[in-house]
Amino acid sequence: MSGRIPVERDPDTLCPSCGRFTGPQEVCAWCGARTLKRVSLRILRYGAVVLALLGLVGLWVASRRADLPVVQVRDIDSMMNWAYVRVRGVVSRYPSYDVGSGYLRFWLDDGTGEISIVAYRNESQSLIQEGRIPSVGDVVTVAGTLKIKGDLVSVTLHVPDSLAIEYPDPRERLIGEIGIASVHQKVRIRGQLCAMRYPYEDLTILTVCDETGEIDVVYTTDLVRLTGALAPVEIGDLVELSGAVTLYREQPQISLDTAAALQVIPQIVKPRPTEDRRLPLTEISSVLEGEVVAIDAQIVRAVPFASGERFVLQEGDGQVALVFWQNLYDACPDREALVPGAWISVRGAVKVYQGELEIVPERAGDVVFVEMRELPRVPYCMISDLVPEDVGKSCEIEGHIQAIHRFARGVHWVVDDGTAKITVLLWQNVLDGMVGEEAFEVGGQVRVRGEVAIYQGALELVPAAPGDLVWLAPAPTPSPTTTAAPTSTATDTPVVTATPTTAPVPTSTPTPAILIVSTGGVTEEHLGRDIVVEGTIVEITQFATGVKCYLDDGSGPVALWIPQEIFAQLAAQETWTVGNVVRTRGIVEEYKEELEIVPQTAAETMVTAISTPLPLEIVRMADLGLGHVGQRITVEGIIVTVEPFSQGVKYLLDDGSGKVTLLLWQSVLDTLPGRERLAVGALIRASGKVNEYRGELEVVPGIAGDLSFR
Repeated sequence: MSGRIPVERDPDTLCPSCGRFTGPQEVCAWCGARTLKRVSLRILRYGAVVLALLGLVGLWVASRRADLPVVQVRDIDSMMNWAYVRVRGVVSRYPSYDVGSGYLRFWLDDGTGEISIVAYRNESQSLIQEGRIPSVGDVVTVAGTLKIKGDLVSVTLHVPDSLAIEYPDPRERLIGEIGIASVHQKVRIRGQLCAMRYPYEDLTILTVCDETGEIDVVYTTDLVRLTGALAPVEIGDLVELSGAVTLYREQPQISLDTAAALQVIPQIVKPRPTEDRRLPLTEISSVLEGEVVAIDAQIVRAVPFASGERFVLQEGDGQVALVFWQNLYDACPDREALVPGAWISVRGAVKVYQGELEIVPERAGDVVFVEMRELPRVPYCMISDLVPEDVGKSCEIEGHIQAIHRFARGVHWVVDDGTAKITVLLWQNVLDGMVGEEAFEVGGQVRVRGEVAIYQGALELVPAAPGDLVWLAPAPTPSPTTTAAPTSTATDTPVVTATPTTAPVPTSTPTPAILIVSTGGVTEEHLGRDIVVEGTIVEITQFATGVKCYLDDGSGPVALWIPQEIFAQLAAQETWTVGNVVRTRGIVEEYKEELEIVPQTAAETMVTAISTPLPLEIVRMADLGLGHVGQRITVEGIIVTVEPFSQGVKYLLDDGSGKVTLLLWQSVLDTLPGRERLAVGALIRASGKVNEYRGELEVVPGIAGDLSFR
């Protein structure tokens, strides 16, 4: 015997023809005969496959129906790279599109930060064909793959159906109603196309005007590529358009929604009659709205506005406003003669705006100068007698200038006649024609003629021409006060006091002396006062509208706000850096609950001492931490990435030990010499304040002088 133990085999595993072992095979490998298996084995085998497939289908259906939560931008970190996420926000930049590659990109702002959304050829083509390209101000929900590369965070769209767009209805707005608070809101405006310009090849800027102001409307060639060509427009066309409000250098503008969002409003041009319908001014009324008439009248007031010139015309007891759009005014042959006192002949359409009658010329030659005439006399008033019911009337006052406040388009005087104070508003066109403007200083006595107006609840007097201002006397010079010795005269004859035959001359209101105040001693008691401070610049920041710095003489800091038109006149602007000493004279004002000193001229604001710079200490980026937030430091490194955003550019600097973001606001970039050198690979040195944004540190220079190329 061999000692082998026989193995008992299941008959279902043996070939019925040759008797050899076949296992689970249905065909015998030895003789080719088919084998018979029990039904239960077949069911188990095929059933396992079917069950596995059903399980996969179930998982796919469950994943499709799962509600993917929305992720906020501020919560995204590097551990989420390549995760499938959903984000929701407002489109903050118009999509950019590359025709060659089919690459589509736009930006979302969810209130916690911005994130870019990208789509490639197949997906972008589907969105374009379906007309589902989001625009600025649209609310978008999108799901896709999250990609994080350095500071750049993006979501890649893989399925067009994963993009949902909500289109807010645009709101009808006058241009003057649009401000910074309107950012990302959808608006619809109507107005006249006043200007067109092309800052560079891919950008078009249209300036649209209405009677409340003007605003820039912008679009790029990407809008044309994605939504089609715009309707042809010309300067002077009446247009209606819709888009979202955006900011450029802190100024509102409108980003056009689509090509179809700009429409030209047809103008019914009436043929010129062989003989104009010439009417007395007193017969012009709202009944004539839309009709073209001719009148003769005198200009009694001229007020420039953003879109042109506005003249108040008077003939007898009648008054009407003449609205002369800027493009027509510039082309008018007689425009130099259109000043208060001019008698003119006007032809234009009668319109009613906010309850006021207007005549609007259609052509530059519809306004013709005839001759100069003496302006009608106006009554003399005491300031205390003026009331809101006097708005629109003209009067004359006398008083002393208590304060002078300059602004972008003119000057405000505060005039006191001893009974009350009033603001006198001098537009720049009035100032430009004044002779001896330097004589009109604080403390001087003046006579002012103008129209009573109201602004933010306060009455103002608005002169129409330089001749409405008369200098009467300079500021009184303080004289030493002496005490006379008492005298007595013995007489039996009574002293007779003569009764004056002329009106008494008003006594001058003493002008308070200019105060010299320590920086830490400026308080609310100084509001409206003209003061002088001197201190060291401890912080300085440049904006598009001016420069703000903090001065400290050791008693505490105070804010100094220098409007751009004044800062541009300062000598040696490069000396306005941290550490140097500044002396300034200005009016104390309050802005956002902070006291500021606002110079009225450039002559009394200057750098008085240049500090000896301390040995520069450059901070290693690896050593930067939260303890540096709020401090001013200097770093040096190579630019490794450049990321523009809506209000400036972010540069990532690397010094070999680490990296940090350098944030340059557009107002700083615009004044930086050689800014074109700020490119990847450039070695720069930058000083600035350390801020924290979304958990990351940033160095933020205040002025262009804080940067240098190495």
